[in-house]
Amino acid sequence: MKRTPNIVIIDTGLAASQLKDKNRIEINRLDEGDSILDEIGHGSIVYQIVRNNAPHARIGMIKISDTDEISEDMLLRTLKDLKYEDIDIINLSMGLVISERRNELESICEEISESGTIIVSAFDNDGAMSYPAAFNSVIGVDISPKCKRINQFEYIEGDCVDIRGFSGVVNVKVGEKVYSSSGTSFACALITARIANYFVNEYTEREEILAKLKGDATIIVGDPGYEVAKTTVDISNAVIFPFNKEMYALVANQDLLCFNLTNVFDVKELGKVNKKISSYIQGDIKNDIDIEDIFHLNWDAPFDTFILGHTRELNDLVGFNFRKYVCNKCKEYGKKLYSFDDVKMDAGKNVTVPAIYEKNVPTNRYGKLYQVHCPVLGIFGTSSRQGKFTLQLKLRRQFIENGFKVAQIGTEPSSMLFGMDGVFPMGYEGIIPVKARNAIITLNDMLQRSINDETDIAIVGSQSGAGIYSLQNTALLPIENYELLLGTQPDAILLCVNACDTDDYIKRTIMTLENMIDSHVIALVVSPLKAYENNIGLRGEADLIDLERLEMFRNHLEDEFNRRSFVLNFEDDASDIYRYCIEIFREGEMADDI
Repeated sequence: MKRTPNIVIIDTGLAASQLKDKNRIEINRLDEGDSILDEIGHGSIVYQIVRNNAPHARIGMIKISDTDEISEDMLLRTLKDLKYEDIDIINLSMGLVISERRNELESICEEISESGTIIVSAFDNDGAMSYPAAFNSVIGVDISPKCKRINQFEYIEGDCVDIRGFSGVVNVKVGEKVYSSSGTSFACALITARIANYFVNEYTEREEILAKLKGDATIIVGDPGYEVAKTTVDISNAVIFPFNKEMYALVANQDLLCFNLTNVFDVKELGKVNKKISSYIQGDIKNDIDIEDIFHLNWDAPFDTFILGHTRELNDLVGFNFRKYVCNKCKEYGKKLYSFDDVKMDAGKNVTVPAIYEKNVPTNRYGKLYQVHCPVLGIFGTSSRQGKFTLQLKLRRQFIENGFKVAQIGTEPSSMLFGMDGVFPMGYEGIIPVKARNAIITLNDMLQRSINDETDIAIVGSQSGAGIYSLQNTALLPIENYELLLGTQPDAILLCVNACDTDDYIKRTIMTLENMIDSHVIALVVSPLKAYENNIGLRGEADLIDLERLEMFRNHLEDEFNRRSFVLNFEDDASDIYRYCIEIFREGEMADDI
């Protein structure tokens, strides 16, 4: 005897003619005073597609909306109630692009799936990543331009999209009216009907159903697999070398590090050995360490990790391969190595390189991007060497000390050492995906993984300049910054500027950032740095510009651009910038006239 599957459709209701369906399941709706009649036709079309293609099924409808948008609270309440019902399949041809309770929603979907109920959900019609379709416990349905016939579909091996179905027009008669419809909602209904027919033939377990779908698919898209890039390090005591620009943030913000910094090393040729780190770092240094000669390092000392910065220029200057030297010593003495350069070939397994390889790019996403529920603050600039990373760290400290749950992605190779949730090292000699779309989807995935229901704010920071001041060489085009902008989509931006920047260049940079995405440059931050090149050809320490000149320029910016402007002072805590960001986000002042 064939089995009769029970299906529940969560949607916008039914047409009056469908209320007479003798095979319809009666389920108590959440709000008994509301009419189950479909105001927009979406739910009744979905219902009819399932009915036409799974005639043996018993189908119920739970109305949760009168529009094509749903309330997350209502969806959660509905799913929690259905957890206790005798249901084989739940069809949800709707979804959420932004979920403020993603963890909770995923948890209830997992509970329902583990109880034996199959959830089938449509992805967003505009191509965004959406919930609950993206969850592993849900069969997520998209559409494919390759599927021209109603019974065609692709089976996708991956972590988000499961099925790509019919992309053509479905003609459905509801009562006396014929509807012509297309999109993920109706492809989802077709897959639900197919799964219902599997139930009729006694295929009821999730793995059985997935195997049947794979076997019946017109096309099977294999999953090459991808590895999530490493986001955490296990360090107790560390030493660093060389003492260059990339390392300055480490020694200046030791309170934010996730380990104890014991020693700082450099080469004597640069004249820093036997001096204090405070000789080169602006601000209040809590632990003023002596700079030592790298060749005097006691490798038997009780440090567990060697942090190796970029050494190519130093190798050329001194005529010595420091990278190979350090790698060999770490292997010899059993030390862990955290290297800004790619040293995996030289250092063996006990090494961490902050890098995004091609294997770290999410696969089979079809361009779908996550939209996060919390505000995202971006730190961008008009050039390099402005203190952008310093500003990010100052704001990180302020938000955390004031009790905010912060997610943060850095683009400096040292970002992971500060406990940030991800690093996309797109700066000097960084290893990132070559293709722009791969970079964008990787950044977007990294941001999504960094955020949970409790996250209050996310911070992302760029490299170099976001404006184009010359078209004479591709190296001068800030393509990586635009990838960051598109991948993380900050709601608000702090733009770091130089006292020597022209008004026209600042204006063009602001317009670029605000017009590329729906974002607002909420404030300008004046860098106090004036860089120069030293007499051996390397960029040396930056001079500080006179405070009076900085204040004059800040006042000029406020008059010229009608935006709040600040001076980045290495001696203070950036609490004024932090308070302004809080004010903007709390009051929702994202209007064009900020």
